[in-house]
Amino acid sequence: TRPGAGPNTGAVIGGGSPVDVSTIATTALDRVGTAPRVAGANPASANPTQHKVQRGETVDVTMGWLNCIWQGDACARAIQSLAHAASPPLLLNITGEEKLSVRSLAEEFGRRLDRTPYITGEEAPTAWLADARESFKRFGPVETPLPRMLDLIADYTRAGGRLLGKPTHFEARSGNF
Repeated sequence: TRPGAGPNTGAVIGGGSPVDVSTIATTALDRVGTAPRVAGANPASANPTQHKVQRGETVDVTMGWLNCIWQGDACARAIQSLAHAASPPLLLNITGEEKLSVRSLAEEFGRRLDRTPYITGEEAPTAWLADARESFKRFGPVETPLPRMLDLIADYTRAGGRLLGKPTHFEARSGNF
């Protein structure tokens, strides 16, 4: 976790109106998400920075950790969070509860896709992660747990599923996305 990391910060919308400030961190299988890119789903437009297990490209693990949530779960939590709008705003991070290893995800997709993942780099001691404990306390567990998410992504990838080719910048270490 980056130094000083904590709940998301945001601006209050004028006039003291009730506000919900949520950050939706990395989502999966949203046709743009990180986990499908690691797995190797076929992008609609090639992005040379995308590393894919399926296509035999290297997976850079320098940004070695990520949070991930299924798109449907992220949308459900965004809607649920509206019931908690307040002034001052409630600050929530909407993402998965687990800190996931990019290396382990690449290895798992390699197993599921019958491919050898090619790893480059070493995990840095820090990563951009979100603390979602408050959203889990308020909303409970997600409907799509990680094993199911991995099954769906691997199936989508094997079937030649397409992505929009939009970069997620999950490899970025600068904090500029």
